[in-house]
Amino acid sequence: MRQASFFGNAIQETRWLDSLVESGGSELWYGPWHGRGFLQLTNPDNYCAYWAWRGRRIDPALRKALVDAYHQAAKKRRNEALRDEKFPGLTETIKDWRDNVRARPNPPEGDALFAPADSAGFYWLKSHMAHYADQPHVLEAHAVQTNDGQKTYYRSPAFWKASAAVNLPSAVKHTNYSGLNGFDSRCCAYGIALAVLSEVLLPDDKGNPTLMFPKDFLPRR
Repeated sequence: MRQASFFGNAIQETRWLDSLVESGGSELWYGPWHGRGFLQLTNPDNYCAYWAWRGRRIDPALRKALVDAYHQAAKKRRNEALRDEKFPGLTETIKDWRDNVRARPNPPEGDALFAPADSAGFYWLKSHMAHYADQPHVLEAHAVQTNDGQKTYYRSPAFWKASAAVNLPSAVKHTNYSGLNGFDSRCCAYGIALAVLSEVLLPDDKGNPTLMFPKDFLPRR
């Protein structure tokens, strides 16, 4: 269930494993500290915490200046205060560490080979996602109308909490599945992950656990 919770989020955040960098990149109000890696590590404080976890030293004064600038940018929803040129202490090595999280250079080598996954493991721990992923996964089938007709995805309070922990912690206690970016897409990946990685049966239209794969699932063959 931990793996299903992880992949449900990582697959959505990487646009179905298409990109290890957040759409919009450095143009976002929190760029260039935008999302990178499988769980889209964002915010200079999270990057610095990850590097500290790795045993790398970041000047406390630089970290404070970055965090202060991040809060300033959050108020204005503009990233001028966060731009790299504002911080003389931001070395090329630190910039390389940051880019490694998105598997750069290309082709990746050295640190860039594992930083996207390693940073996601760190963020999983920091966000206490396992605490929520280990709770009972009481599954509910939820039908939605799409451009391709009615489709069904599968959700649970446990997966909601694990997703909110990494994406929007203030929404962890929401019980109506509202307020979280891309939760329906996360659920689509979650349902497939449950089918592939576990022996859990998914609920049918009557709520009975009878389905080995999501309703309307078409395997690629």
